[in-house]
Amino acid sequence: MRKAFLTNILLLIFINALIKPLYLLGIDRNIQLITGTSQYGMFINILNFTIILQFISDFGLQNYTARFASQQKNIITSGIKNLFGFKILLSIIYFFVIIICSRIWYGDQINFWFVIHLAINQLLISAMLFIRSNIAGLGLYKTDSLLSALDRVILIIVCGLFIVTPILRPYITIELFVWFQSISIGLCIIIGLIVLASKQYQFDLQFLSIKDIKQITYICLPFALIYLTSSIFYKGDTLLLERILPDGKNEVGIYAASMRLYEAASMFSLAFGTLLLAMFARLHSDVNKLKLLFKTSMHLLLFITICISFTGYFYSKQIISLFYHTYDEYWSLILTFMMLAFIPGSLNYILSAYFQATHKEKLLLYIYIFIAIISILLNIFFIPSFKALGSSWTYLLSQAILMFVQLWFIHKTFKFNVKLYTKPIAFFGISLVGFYLIHEYISINYIIQIALSNVFILVIAFYSKIFSIQELKQIWLEKHNS
Repeated sequence: MRKAFLTNILLLIFINALIKPLYLLGIDRNIQLITGTSQYGMFINILNFTIILQFISDFGLQNYTARFASQQKNIITSGIKNLFGFKILLSIIYFFVIIICSRIWYGDQINFWFVIHLAINQLLISAMLFIRSNIAGLGLYKTDSLLSALDRVILIIVCGLFIVTPILRPYITIELFVWFQSISIGLCIIIGLIVLASKQYQFDLQFLSIKDIKQITYICLPFALIYLTSSIFYKGDTLLLERILPDGKNEVGIYAASMRLYEAASMFSLAFGTLLLAMFARLHSDVNKLKLLFKTSMHLLLFITICISFTGYFYSKQIISLFYHTYDEYWSLILTFMMLAFIPGSLNYILSAYFQATHKEKLLLYIYIFIAIISILLNIFFIPSFKALGSSWTYLLSQAILMFVQLWFIHKTFKFNVKLYTKPIAFFGISLVGFYLIHEYISINYIIQIALSNVFILVIAFYSKIFSIQELKQIWLEKHNS
């Protein structure tokens, strides 16, 4: 299982390192620069509104399907295909809830049809994720990895053409951008269905009985509530910024600038979490292998996380200037806290994947409810005085608390030796000191400083055996001997 993890994570890292950051920093960033911070901020606000309510259309089916399918020897004959009919029913409910709730929350302040369009896009995304979860459940991890980036590739080509072509650039609007998203997701859905059809996978469109709906609801409800509560503390800050502040749209736009960089970096972590959800599920009955895979993945992600986080923290001014053409210290200060939040936020992808894959979703739900409440209260407290900066503080605190709480419960399960934690802590401390000394006392170009700092971290990782060359060789040999 670890050899499969290593092989597929290398593919995922390549895809996510190349495609998704290119989309976020090359396309999405330029859309904000072209349309303006305030208008883009309103777009993000409405988008996050539709994402939070997407728990209705998803209802935990994506994660449930990935886990269920991974534990079924013959997915084609299993009852999971019946979920497709339930998925259609949930999508209809979601659509009407969006109509009602958007009227209540926004009133006449926004374009109602624009909200509907974004809601339709969320339904398309939900359908695509559902299809991908079935593909991953069949063990087609590489196909799932490629599909995860295909919609971004299409957007990069189409939007990139408009951005770099002077005669087309003036036509770029938020509305056109949303239409391009619809087309790209729709094409991915068609390709995903073709892949499933090639594996003789058949969806069942029959109407479900009340008994079936109750049974599926009982099973999936914890997953749905996990999605809702996690969305609240991941996306709810922009809704509160817009609602509490007179210049809320502009503050959302500023906050979104740093969040974009955070999300670009998080593509690595998301790749780990998505892949590990299915792999943890397959190993849930083998504690020793599960424990080893958990440790290996956490150490590997910790190295990547620290490199990215410290780079963003120490060089926030240069990064903001490079990507957004501004030297505003307010923008860079927000980024410094978001990059600190990246460390716990990144590790939380693996921790949450473990809870869901090992049938501990109810415990995870209670944790998420606790974190969601903390996030809301802290945002309400910080936003009036500190605006988007206050939201960055809230995000850091929420992610850190979530990480420590999850680690505490996992420690109780695996009963890790306390010495196991000293190595990552020492690695973190030495890396921080090294980054600081190079940043403060070596007067060279900042790009060379960043490269030198990350080489230093790599050396420390191998020296401290966060990376074990012997273990990596063993995994590689296992790959070729099987």
